[in-house]
Amino acid sequence: MRTTKQSYSWTQQTPWGALAISATIDGVHSVRLHAGRARQPLDDSAPSEVRDTARRFERFFAGDTRALDDVAVDLSAVGNDFQRKVLTTLRKRIGPGKTISYGELAEAVGHPGAARAVGTAMARNPVPIVVPCHRVLASGGGLGGYGGGLEMKEALLRLEGALP
Repeated sequence: MRTTKQSYSWTQQTPWGALAISATIDGVHSVRLHAGRARQPLDDSAPSEVRDTARRFERFFAGDTRALDDVAVDLSAVGNDFQRKVLTTLRKRIGPGKTISYGELAEAVGHPGAARAVGTAMARNPVPIVVPCHRVLASGGGLGGYGGGLEMKEALLRLEGALP
């Protein structure tokens, strides 16, 4: 018999609007960008692991750009092994203040020439900001795309010190 873990959801206010975040005790499994301005606080009954995650998001947006580095992430809903590998590699190797190109990330996961597939993995990232797809740039240093819009991508990179 399969049991499902309780998921807890809340909104996190940012300078660019609200994020809708969902997590279990196993980790964050969903971050939705531009979730409007509605405030939904975390339920007081949430376990300590989830409350700690919510505090870490607050610290990140207050300028502690390393606050999300070791937050647990649940990527079990990600489409395939390649996409999970891309997201995991990005999270482990590219910290705040650093960037990588789609092509360089493809090489890092052992698939040189798969820059478009890496772009697809970024577009399907269920936990942006935690898995920092905003740190992936087009070849030549252009911003490329971002589900939250280029203004948000640029602002995140500035917050982290990757852009002046």
